[in-house]
Amino acid sequence: VTLLGAVGNFYPFRKKSIQIIKSDKSINFFYKKHPGYLFQKDIKEKKIVGKEYYKILEDSKIAITCSTIYKIPIPKIWEIMSTGAMLMVDKMDNIKITGLKKGINFVEVNEKNLLKKIHYYLNNPIKRNRIAFNGMSYARSKFNTSLQAKKIGNKIIQIFTNRKLKNFQSKLNYNNFEVFQLKLSSKINTINIIIFKI
Repeated sequence: VTLLGAVGNFYPFRKKSIQIIKSDKSINFFYKKHPGYLFQKDIKEKKIVGKEYYKILEDSKIAITCSTIYKIPIPKIWEIMSTGAMLMVDKMDNIKITGLKKGINFVEVNEKNLLKKIHYYLNNPIKRNRIAFNGMSYARSKFNTSLQAKKIGNKIIQIFTNRKLKNFQSKLNYNNFEVFQLKLSSKINTINIIIFKI
């Protein structure tokens, strides 16, 4: 069982999960804190990033994260799913729009049932592997670089078409919402590059 990432007030379930799991000595648990966003400057200290980050998740039977204080799906969810580890995460709001399905491609947990579900899925490898495979297939099919590039391209075409632009110079007159949409698409693409190019 693995948990990689920042722990603190923004990620309350991660913090609580570490305490809960460490209380059960029968669980082989690996935790490593977030390397920080300036980890490239600190090359001497061993940091878990890039291929090593992916490899640790890939070798994990179960990986745990949280939905933040805002109860939203975060990029780490798809990072975990893409590795083939079974994702356990606390309750998220509006998961229908994400394609996440409880018990199908991830497992929803809370403080009360975390240990019980960890033991259940560790002792039921067929069910765990099916959920992990479904999660991996979903993440890799819906969030790959090629698909995200097409979405960004289509968004650009849509903006130009909606504004009935006749010449290329008009592109400089984007409104704030159009700029936001392009930036969001770009961020999603960056996440996918991290997931699938590590």
